[in-house]
Amino acid sequence: MKSGTLFTNALSNSVLQFLQYIFPIVALPYLGNVVGPKFFGIVNFLGIIVGYFSLMVTYGFDISATREIARHSGDRAKINELFNRVISARLALFLGATLIFSALHYFVPEINHHTRAAYSSFLLVFGWVLMPNWYFQGLQKMDRIVPIHFIVKLSFVALLFIVIKNPEHYYRYPLILSLSTVAVGLLTFLVAVIRDRIPFRIKWDRPTWDLLWKERFLFITSIINNTYQTSTIIILGLYLTFEEVGLFSLGWRLMNISQALIGIPLVFAMLPHATVGFQKSKAEGLQRVNRNLSVSVLALGLSGVFMYVVSPWLVTGLFGSAYSASLGLFHTLLIVPFLTGISATLSNQILLNNGKDQSVLWITALGAVVSITLNLVLLPIWGMTGSAIAIILTELATLILFWYTCRRAGFPINLNWFSPAEVSSAVRLLWADFTNRKREDFPVYQSSDAITLVVPTFNRPNVWPPLIESLNQLDLRPTNLIIIDQSTDQNARDQVQEYVKQVNPSIHVQYVGMDVQNRCVAKQTGFSLAPNGIVTVTDDDVTLPRDFFTFFVQFLSEFPDRVLTPRILEPGQLATTTRNVQRFTWFGHFYNNSHTWSSTDGLNCYSGGAFGFIKSDRNAHFQYEPAYIGMGIHEETDFARQFLRAGYSISFRSDITVMHYPQRNGNAFFKDRDPFPWYADSFFNFGMYHRKFGMTAIFLLRVPYMAFFGMYVGLFKYSGRRSLSTAWHLGTQFIRGYRAWPLPTPLPHADFTTKPL
Repeated sequence: MKSGTLFTNALSNSVLQFLQYIFPIVALPYLGNVVGPKFFGIVNFLGIIVGYFSLMVTYGFDISATREIARHSGDRAKINELFNRVISARLALFLGATLIFSALHYFVPEINHHTRAAYSSFLLVFGWVLMPNWYFQGLQKMDRIVPIHFIVKLSFVALLFIVIKNPEHYYRYPLILSLSTVAVGLLTFLVAVIRDRIPFRIKWDRPTWDLLWKERFLFITSIINNTYQTSTIIILGLYLTFEEVGLFSLGWRLMNISQALIGIPLVFAMLPHATVGFQKSKAEGLQRVNRNLSVSVLALGLSGVFMYVVSPWLVTGLFGSAYSASLGLFHTLLIVPFLTGISATLSNQILLNNGKDQSVLWITALGAVVSITLNLVLLPIWGMTGSAIAIILTELATLILFWYTCRRAGFPINLNWFSPAEVSSAVRLLWADFTNRKREDFPVYQSSDAITLVVPTFNRPNVWPPLIESLNQLDLRPTNLIIIDQSTDQNARDQVQEYVKQVNPSIHVQYVGMDVQNRCVAKQTGFSLAPNGIVTVTDDDVTLPRDFFTFFVQFLSEFPDRVLTPRILEPGQLATTTRNVQRFTWFGHFYNNSHTWSSTDGLNCYSGGAFGFIKSDRNAHFQYEPAYIGMGIHEETDFARQFLRAGYSISFRSDITVMHYPQRNGNAFFKDRDPFPWYADSFFNFGMYHRKFGMTAIFLLRVPYMAFFGMYVGLFKYSGRRSLSTAWHLGTQFIRGYRAWPLPTPLPHADFTTKPL
């Protein structure tokens, strides 16, 4: 089976997340105002109890089954078998969950006293049994079920305002929520079974039980995390009135929203920064984490002040004066995002980056135990305030454990977070890291260093005489000429070698023959063979001006932190025009600088036809990505981004001009051929580029644009005959490229032979 290729698929998960959050946000203020704190507390208490049973029946299959479906996307029989076993396993778990919940009905008075609301809530669990989101996610066909989710949940919100008119109707909220979940589950289940013709059979046999045993650790982890987060509400429901539970639930929910919107995004935004540091060295990684902590403390402190200021409107403005008691609780809990932000920094940026996964799991489990214990001790003494204190003490204890574990593992943490000097220094250093403008780290070119020209070539020996003639007329000749020949025609290879023998003897020529036809592999080979010093890369169908290397030496000696790309003109072009000098907009799009006749700095890419830089130990590990298909379109984008991340900038200079004579198998081939393969490869590679560099949000923003651009290609390249189909297929290629990374297996190694000429 082919994986889903609809270009809307990438947006489907975003739409589902939107539906997941927007409807409760709309519903909860209305529900809270109509039913009051007491029944609001009952609903929240029962919802958390049922949440455990939902975890029980889903059993981590949303992760594990998705992964297995994706792995076997081409095996229809395997997918059908897995579908039947996952649903069968969930049905068996549901029967067990029903028995346990029925027992709780007799042993937990809070459930017994609110039977209708309790079983209305529990009905939701059956919806999760049927819901095959994991199936569509694994096949990348989520677009099939988004309309079902939207229509059903929209109906749920509308029904909520119709049927809930007074506090006695509180049980109708969980009933409507459960029915909507069951409806979505049943409809999406039928879509999977009917549309994909899955022969559904319940299979309660040994392989099904083996499947449950295999995924037990994922299930246990999810239970521990949920217990850690929700145990307070459950204990409150057992000891206090439901009115108090409702008041506490509101403050607790607002605290979670504050944490989700401010603390966690900040931590994860800085995570790659720390990861890169630890890849360099332990000391560098620790230094970056300490800076991150100082900035995080500052940002979390300021955000806490902001939430404190707007909290009266959030609590009493949306939910009414009946919830005014929640305001003080929310103020008390505002310290929690501060503590969890620091804990998350230590756990994610230090421990997980250094293979301490088990330590994080054990501390999380211990945090759950501490939370339950403190609630049982403090709640009878101070009520809701005691539970708030228990949460704070739990987070503080967890933070101390993370700090101690980091210190014991050899990662001492700087505790001068509030020091003005420390914060100021951290902000300045982080800015320097992110902007990467520390000139002293860039080696300056010395006159004794080598100058190397790398030229890849492929089946076109006729273009070499003009290039060789221009090389021989240079004012300053390169030290080395490295030729990477991937020609499939032996006669072409022989001709190139004969032509190259005419190069001035002062230039050391190294000829590399390679059987793999991949432009990225060719450039990487040349880059690897080049010694430290100035390295330039050009196409084989160009001629160089007399002052080409003189200009590069002068410019790079003055600006060692730059990548230099010259003007590239083609025959017949005016001197005030050039090929693409490329920048990024805020969402990762390239645009052509309209002032390309003027020198420009701060570019986001260079021209692949000719560019140069100073090779040193700072950039020797950079790699051209061989995974890019076709002509390797966007390999320059990838390579350029590595320079930008390391602190380099890219400069275009119009006062140095390289002439380009495009060949049929070069970039200009689409002028007299079907352009679709070229665009298809380009879209695929650009999608992979977004995934490789963690640009998911940018990717989602670009999906509709890429489809629109595909329509443009169809209109103007095919005179409108293929506009819609082109938009469809090119948008699809963009999604496929994103999905292709990381590659499941390493690419084959390219063997080559090299010899001096």
